[in-house]
Amino acid sequence: MPQPRPRLHVVYEHGPDLRPFSTAFIRLIRPLTHPTVRGAIDATFGRYDTGAAVDAVVVDRLWRPDVTPALVDALVAGAHARGARVIQALDDNFVDLAVDRPRWGTRDAVAAMHRLVRTADGLVVSTGALRDRLADLNPRVAVVPNALDERLLAPQLVDPAMAMLAPRRAGDDDRVVIGYMGTFTHDADLRLVVPALREVCRRHPGRVAIQLVGVAGEPDTLDDLADLPVHVIRLAPAQMAYPAFLPWFTQALDWDVAVAPLRDSDFTRTKSDIKHLDYGAAGVAGVYSAVPAYTDTVRDGETGLVVPNHPRAWADALDALILDAARRARIAAAAQAYVLRERTLAARGGDWVEGFTALLTASAGAAAARVVAAPGPPSPQPPPATAAPAPRPLRLAVLYEYGHGGEARPLASAHLRLIRPFQHPAAAGRADVTWSTRFDPHNVDAVVLDRLWRPDVSMAHVERLVAAVRGVGAQLVYALDDNLLDLPAERADWPTAEHLAVVRRLLGEADGVLTSSDALAARVAPLARRVVVMPNALDERLLGQTGPAPRHTPFGLRPLVIGYMGTATHDDDLRMVLPALAEVCRRHAGEVVVECVGVVRQRATRRSIEAAGIPLRFAAPHPAEAEYPLFVTWFTRHVQWDIAIAPLRDTPFRRCKSDVKLLDYGAIRAAGVYSRVAAYAGTVRHGETGWLVDETETAWVDALERLIADAKLRQHLADGAWRYLWGERILARRAAEWPAAVASLLG
Repeated sequence: MPQPRPRLHVVYEHGPDLRPFSTAFIRLIRPLTHPTVRGAIDATFGRYDTGAAVDAVVVDRLWRPDVTPALVDALVAGAHARGARVIQALDDNFVDLAVDRPRWGTRDAVAAMHRLVRTADGLVVSTGALRDRLADLNPRVAVVPNALDERLLAPQLVDPAMAMLAPRRAGDDDRVVIGYMGTFTHDADLRLVVPALREVCRRHPGRVAIQLVGVAGEPDTLDDLADLPVHVIRLAPAQMAYPAFLPWFTQALDWDVAVAPLRDSDFTRTKSDIKHLDYGAAGVAGVYSAVPAYTDTVRDGETGLVVPNHPRAWADALDALILDAARRARIAAAAQAYVLRERTLAARGGDWVEGFTALLTASAGAAAARVVAAPGPPSPQPPPATAAPAPRPLRLAVLYEYGHGGEARPLASAHLRLIRPFQHPAAAGRADVTWSTRFDPHNVDAVVLDRLWRPDVSMAHVERLVAAVRGVGAQLVYALDDNLLDLPAERADWPTAEHLAVVRRLLGEADGVLTSSDALAARVAPLARRVVVMPNALDERLLGQTGPAPRHTPFGLRPLVIGYMGTATHDDDLRMVLPALAEVCRRHAGEVVVECVGVVRQRATRRSIEAAGIPLRFAAPHPAEAEYPLFVTWFTRHVQWDIAIAPLRDTPFRRCKSDVKLLDYGAIRAAGVYSRVAAYAGTVRHGETGWLVDETETAWVDALERLIADAKLRQHLADGAWRYLWGERILARRAAEWPAAVASLLG
């Protein structure tokens, strides 16, 4: 009996006009409706999940223009509830796009993308490089290279209304038309070759014409092209729909040479060779950047020319094709033959069948586990008399701390100390947790209140909350990871006297207090009934897991980088080591740079840095990635430091700090230098996982100089911190302790 065909429902990506994007046609709609595929897969398409009985819901890229994490969670939960898997189709490295294009994406879009990549039961991607980039976020990845639907390559499909807008005139046989096609996001790539285009126009005056389709939408690009013989071809929105566009592009244009410049970045290294297919199908000789997207498939000199991103190399390649019509014809014919023979759906449709089948098979076990674990009606059979009843999970309501703004987003400390630990799989089944900013007195054993809770917190808020908690017979746990009691001695603006009154009231009222360090536990113990210390741990699911920075210093290939990461409250700590940094940079002028993430908000600090002549640079994620889960992934993926410093002044407030920088620096595999204070002296093993330094300029200079000179010691400390983090301080090993700690506080 034949096996039933897998049933897929594709939720295609669309814009405000509700039409599928071109990528949806290329990657899903055309392949899954092709005769080579539809006999093996039953696919339906739409803008949303219909709730139909299917084997998988396939979500295309970012799905919809108003996507949010809540919409993603609802779609995933709905699919899983009826036993369907969720597969995301990706053809671009959206994880690194915000670094390449800082203005890309809203905070919700970036967060939703990360949520979907991590929670999907599988990913279908277009390149091996994209698979490798996403593997640490989701290991279930199938690579299905792009292929063109040969049914769209017929001349009769060209809409007469889309005839060439600038046809070649009679007598222009000697003219060479150089073309480029790309979306509006490729202006920066086009600008790479503008100097080369200008040079070949100078070498061949009056003989070269340039035609652009799609790109050149930014004013700077148009200004760069103003002195060149450029014609920009604009299409109406309906003409840009992929099924209409591809026949027109491959049949109606009359180009001699096509260019495909592509910058080399983390984002572009995962791109596909789709322009090689488009240009080949159109029968045009292409010139391509020597980047992974093209070097793997373009056979240099045969199906295209592959050149480094240097103006002279591009000019020479274009010049060679302008001068040799026979060579242009040979390359164009070979490229077209390659596409028609190897890269059409008629030849490669089976790739889609194999890719989706492999993902459905690989995720079947996980789906079955979800079904088995799903709550159902109680069994009518009583348990054996000898079986002990399973303990009921704690029912907790966590009221996390949030800042100003209408969205009430959790602060970083709430993610680190509560949300990530309690939501980790290692803590599953030990606590039933709800998350909110307001207390709902329904079936709850305890309320866990995070730090100062809300930006407008007052004693009246606390009194009403305590009364509500006690009124339903629940208990109260106070989660505190900073010594707010002694902070006013260092900051005149915050916390206020009412804040301190709130902290003291909560410490005294709570049935237990959860802290992050022994020193903080000792500080609050006289005011509290019970105190439990739960050291910080990082959620390994967020870690980019990049390797160490290249060790080609000192000082070959690049400067040595000394880095510091801290919030805006740590300017005073950084100022403490500015004299030492200035001295080290003076001794190694041009060979050592300092990079900061987050810190340096005070004008006095900036003035001190400028006065000291420290070569300081800043690194920061896209604003949409500033929220803790996305920030951690960005930080561990993109920051590469040889030495990371953690200066910390010795004050009553700072003595209660945790060692979270040891974990952060271990995650990026940097050699850490730490102040010899309580926060670090208890866990940093000097000479093994980090280097402890006394609070003097001489001590800091000596420590930095030793690490700069000793590459083996740097590597030893970096590896030691990395092993310590992964061996002892990730949530996979520690998350189960959080529910146990809360339970112990409840007596």
